[in-house]
Amino acid sequence: STDDTYFNPSGGINLTHHFNERLRFRSRTNMAYEQEPDYDYGLATDRRVGQYFRYSSDNSLGYRWTERFGTVTGYRISGATYDDVDNEDYMNHTFYNQFRYRTSPVTVLTASYRYAISDNDVGGNNDSQYFLVGAEHEFSPNTVGVIRVGAQYYSPDIGDSNWSPYLESTLRTRVNEKFGLRAFVYYGLEGRQNGIWTHDCNAVAPIPTAPATLVYFEQRHLLRIGTQGSYDVSPTLTIFGGANLVYENYEDGYNLGPVLPVGSSASDFDEVIYNLNIGASYRVLENVYLTGSYNYSHSSSDSDLREYDRNRVQLGVQTTF
Repeated sequence: STDDTYFNPSGGINLTHHFNERLRFRSRTNMAYEQEPDYDYGLATDRRVGQYFRYSSDNSLGYRWTERFGTVTGYRISGATYDDVDNEDYMNHTFYNQFRYRTSPVTVLTASYRYAISDNDVGGNNDSQYFLVGAEHEFSPNTVGVIRVGAQYYSPDIGDSNWSPYLESTLRTRVNEKFGLRAFVYYGLEGRQNGIWTHDCNAVAPIPTAPATLVYFEQRHLLRIGTQGSYDVSPTLTIFGGANLVYENYEDGYNLGPVLPVGSSASDFDEVIYNLNIGASYRVLENVYLTGSYNYSHSSSDSDLREYDRNRVQLGVQTTF
């Protein structure tokens, strides 16, 4: 028997308090109990792993030293716990300080340092330091862009420390009263879900059906690109859709068995996941909506046993209060 009923509650609270004209406290907290995969939040990778609880709380103090120059210092805790898979839970702690300089009424230049600690159930913990520069710009009253680029120094418990380029960027726009769009780009090293089942055909047999072996990779580079939009056809009907691309590069791997010798080196490999979705929401009461969506995912991998196509159709009822 299989429980195929999924609940997706979510909630959050944002708080901003100005102690005076210069000092400000800001807190942003949200949590959700939802179903994989959610590519927009950067949690899902190549497999559906059922329901999970996601949480995040970002708290910071901002101080304006002059009319143009300010700083923001804060701490963020985030993580996820999974119902249907073991040893995938993780918790991240991030401490950061950002310098902000306003060059014009619509542009702010930034320089940031972050120190992040990742506590994983398996695969060892890891620390990362980020050295970033960036900008925030209002292209129009309805369009805002943010970009931060720099370097990430990744230090895992298992494996060697190394440097990696790092990028994060978002764009939000409201084209008109009916159409809104959001897009994001992310690239960096991540230290979770590094142990996967794959195979090296050349090492075992020159056929795609070679037995699977468990491999741990010390480096996992990720590029995430996503966009999501919505259009209000009428006061009661809204259509939405989007696309996501996740590129994963696995390096410095070694076998954990049971097919190949434990500790023997494993070949590097890449994966690309494409995800497309479209749906609609129809309001039947003041705060009750009927929803429906179609989602298509395709995984292309150097390890052919990890390739798949997935079609998902969802129907539901949504309420807000």
